Amino acid sequence: AISATTLQGVQFDDHDRLAWFRDQKPLAKIGYSIFVYDIPPRGEPLELALGGLQLDAFTPADFARLQTNDVVPHWFDPTTAVVLPQSDNRWLALPPTPTLADTLSFTNDWQLVTETADYRLYQLPALNDGQSRPLITFNDGENSIDLLNHWLDGTDIAAGQRLILYTQWLKDAPPTPINIFIHLTDTDGNIIAQWDGLGAEWEGWRAQDVLIQQHTLSLPPDLPAGSYELRAGLYHPSNGRRWLTAVGQDFIRLQTITSNE
Repeated sequence: AISATTLQGVQFDDHDRLAWFRDQKPLAKIGYSIFVYDIPPRGEPLELALGGLQLDAFTPADFARLQTNDVVPHWFDPTTAVVLPQSDNRWLALPPTPTLADTLSFTNDWQLVTETADYRLYQLPALNDGQSRPLITFNDGENSIDLLNHWLDGTDIAAGQRLILYTQWLKDAPPTPINIFIHLTDTDGNIIAQWDGLGAEWEGWRAQDVLIQQHTLSLPPDLPAGSYELRAGLYHPSNGRRWLTAVGQDFIRLQTITSNE
């Protein structure tokens, strides 16, 4: 849907930015100023994960490498997350700066198709047969999200330091507002440190996408030595309602870790 003013490109430096549409017959008109066009798909459907980028970042020549206009975008913050679409025709674009995918060496296994000053475009390998068995499944009453894996950057923690945790999730739900929470608790269940958020635009974390999320927790400078527990869960960012496991629990205990003197 394009307004008559936009169609003429008066607000663009390039007034002919949408000139292609001027030669097309609109499917319909809304009022007198909105033109509706139906552009049929050309080529095979493609899933494109965008790390801090939008589709208009690509040059026409690089977009043509996708060989289709039937592109489904998936958006994420490349500094703290990676979103991997689960399809056989999947691509991913990253900025030229270091990203979490580089830190985790994912890019070593991806085919770099083109690289510019603004982005790197990768074609991802075919999916492995099957998915990892989930550690736990969270449900909001209609949809579910699986926690597939988690691991720590290091094994011990100490007062005043940072604890870096990675989690891996599989979404069996349409795009919906969601946040992840990570709590470090003492033996009485008191929260000592926490992380809340989501390294992906919730609109762009789509059904069957895998999300790898980095969580950084700042530990108190007076943290006593002893054992602590890492917990994880999901909640709606607006109303705080937590997703539940099959047994009605609103978090999962990930592991126990020890703080040194």
